[in-house]
Amino acid sequence: MLFRSEIRTFADMTMEDVKVSLIESDFDKKSCDSLDLRMYVLCLKQLSPIDKGIQSCHAVVDYVRTYGLEHGIVNVWADIDKTLILLDGGTTSQMSDAMGLLERLNVDFAAFKEQDLGDLVTAIAFLVDERVYDIEKYPNFYGLFETDVVSRVEEYNKWLETIGGVTNLKMRELICSKRLAR
Repeated sequence: MLFRSEIRTFADMTMEDVKVSLIESDFDKKSCDSLDLRMYVLCLKQLSPIDKGIQSCHAVVDYVRTYGLEHGIVNVWADIDKTLILLDGGTTSQMSDAMGLLERLNVDFAAFKEQDLGDLVTAIAFLVDERVYDIEKYPNFYGLFETDVVSRVEEYNKWLETIGGVTNLKMRELICSKRLAR
């Protein structure tokens, strides 16, 4: 991997700068059998609490119907884990931004559009493994802002591989930037 010599902090890096030669899909389906899974749902901020729950269920059903037969990982989640985390997805603009990010990362997701609200996206469901959300088991890479990043590239790449690659890093950033839906 080549890094430009002018890169000095993590903030200066682009996604291209930190890419490593990992598998295309950060969901390594062979190893995910042993990883815990969670379904995250981003909910439109303006919905009432009960509507957030209902719209989330719609998005999860759409996700399972869309990807359940195609990906055994969905069946593992449905059979074993079953955990749902509802997050405040923000405004319609922020929900659109989140969908754009998921598309760019090639992450499977289901966006539920409520017909009674003019096909407005009210919930976005996606499945992640524990490398994304379990900060105790897979801690963040600290010290990027304190030292010369170029000297820590190898260490950073090992950490990045441990959490499942760039996609999982971006997914971690996404869910950590959100609060629980209320």
